[in-house]
Amino acid sequence: MDPTAVANIPMTAWEQAVVVVLFILFLGGVFAFVRWLLGWIKGLQREWQSFTTKLNQDWRDWMDEQRAQDRHVLEDIACAVSDLGKKMDVHDQKVEERIERISVRRKKVT
Repeated sequence: MDPTAVANIPMTAWEQAVVVVLFILFLGGVFAFVRWLLGWIKGLQREWQSFTTKLNQDWRDWMDEQRAQDRHVLEDIACAVSDLGKKMDVHDQKVEERIERISVRRKKVT
């Protein structure tokens, strides 16, 4: 027999079975790792979504409080402007009365 002829003999059945089993185990490991990795990413996504939902709700609550405060302040400003308008009207009436009194006095004098 030629020494190179031994190299051409195919693997025996049990050697082929071992190679197939090792290949299947390798693929199973890869698939298991990918599944674990996807599950981990899904968990991160849930955490991130929960975080952003809470942050958005906190922001909405804060905005509602600010709107309520702003509305209250604007109502106070409207009341103050209304009171100022009334005081200005009273003041204008007093000024008109004074001017009229002065003009009546001048007419009497002349």
